[in-house]
Amino acid sequence: MHRTIPIKYSVYNIGLPVIPVKLFNEENHSLLLVDTGSDRSIMDIAVYNHFKDKITNSEQGQNIITTNGQTSSTLIAQFIFTIDDSLKFSEPFTCMECSVGFNQIEKETGYQLHGILGTDFLVKHQWKIDFEKLDLQRCEILDIEGGKAYSVKAYSKAMKRNIKVVVHYPKSGGHKIYFSTDLDMSA
Repeated sequence: MHRTIPIKYSVYNIGLPVIPVKLFNEENHSLLLVDTGSDRSIMDIAVYNHFKDKITNSEQGQNIITTNGQTSSTLIAQFIFTIDDSLKFSEPFTCMECSVGFNQIEKETGYQLHGILGTDFLVKHQWKIDFEKLDLQRCEILDIEGGKAYSVKAYSKAMKRNIKVVVHYPKSGGHKIYFSTDLDMSA
């Protein structure tokens, strides 16, 4: 069954593509960032510690190198969560220390993240970003030869800074994505 999960509200109001979920049928929602740059779904270790009595399947994970260059040991744990009180999932998450990055995001947006839905989840469940129906209200439309282009300023978690992203749709079809750390750069 395919269902649309709109993230437009969170992008406009928070500035991030997040989905509120209920972990283990808790009353309060937790926020998961949809991150196409992460090859795995990640849960903050503090969330794991909070729910460890409800987690029935966990194992030692592998050591990974984080975005700040540090090596971090991880756990793999099965989390049960619902979206919109109707879509229920039981998924493995890599559990690791995320407080530095998540605290920075909370400081900038006022919202606390609890985890990341990575491409492992998106591919498994065939979730797609519909480039044909993107809402481009926050984008600058660029007039260029050979097609259309849209530019937006965004925060790069990996680079820990704002960047300019340009999506170019050539007349020949497809799309290409470019980015620059020079926010004043023109196309």
